Amino acid sequence: MPEKTPPDHKQDASPEHGTRPVATAAKPTRRRARHSTKPKPETGYRIALGIAALLAAVVILSLPFAFSSMGSTLLAQQRNPFFDLYTLQAVSSTVGEDTTDRSYFNLGVTNIDPTTGLVTLALSGNRTCTAACPKVVVTFLALDDNAAERRGLPPFATLTLAADERVFSESLQLPVRGQPSLYPFDTYELWLGLQIDATQADGQKLGVSLDELRQRTVITLQNQTSQFSMADPVAIDPSRVAAASDPGQLPLVVALEFTRPDYLKVLAVLLVLLISASGIIALLTRDINDLLLGIGGLILGVWGIRSVLVNQPLPGVSAVDLALSYVILFLLLGLILRLIGYFHHRSGIHWPWIHRE
Repeated sequence: MPEKTPPDHKQDASPEHGTRPVATAAKPTRRRARHSTKPKPETGYRIALGIAALLAAVVILSLPFAFSSMGSTLLAQQRNPFFDLYTLQAVSSTVGEDTTDRSYFNLGVTNIDPTTGLVTLALSGNRTCTAACPKVVVTFLALDDNAAERRGLPPFATLTLAADERVFSESLQLPVRGQPSLYPFDTYELWLGLQIDATQADGQKLGVSLDELRQRTVITLQNQTSQFSMADPVAIDPSRVAAASDPGQLPLVVALEFTRPDYLKVLAVLLVLLISASGIIALLTRDINDLLLGIGGLILGVWGIRSVLVNQPLPGVSAVDLALSYVILFLLLGLILRLIGYFHHRSGIHWPWIHRE
């Protein structure tokens, strides 16, 4: 009975040797090495994980500071003190009795309007006089560090008190310096100059020097705005703001600086970062079809952050507007780049500089 030849052997049909199987070595299968330049499927998720973890750490570390500032501002846990404009110190709660003739002036900063660039001052007070009170003209000036270039008096507002007026209340407006476009990191500054002229009933003028004003008047200042925090007043040398054309040198000049609450700055930074991260993660992880359908809602969500952060009209474009506009711009740019890659893969077009599998 003839033997069957295994399938992996060949038969040698030589007449000398007869028929016998000849083993042949199997050819090894050659695999072509592929060098792919495409990122691994999990690369986008790894980037998203890193962004999410980093932002979570930043938010958690910032929350205690933001809550503390928000509580102080919204719940009025920190009362705005009165400052004595002569000593620039907070007024003590215990005040000794004073029986001498004296005028009391209280200035309250009630509003700062970034649109018009004006600060509103509420001036109120009373006068105690053992005899007839003098006629008083109080002048408030909005000064700047430009005395060498200035010609003429700077913007000012006056209050005139007749001899029989012992109780008074007025509202004044002065220009304030600031850059609303930096919202919520905008800072407003007012160099407030003060001049008090007093005339007795017989026409005699009283002294207007700083020491003489200390003896006759008490002037206090308080921040009464809810949207701004005021730093402690700082004294300015009157000679620094005196121009050659001024009728005289002012006895008192103080610098007032106003900034936004700290919690608003932290909130703005965190919200812009979070909405930016959300858009980046959506670009990296969403399917192209889902991304095309949801890009409109994503853009509306980004711009909706503005209504949370900007709760008052501002002139021009603010820093928040620019930041959110750049976020939208980069989201749309990322969408275009993904669409280019998607259409190139589907089109079958071969570009020499792009390796296709």
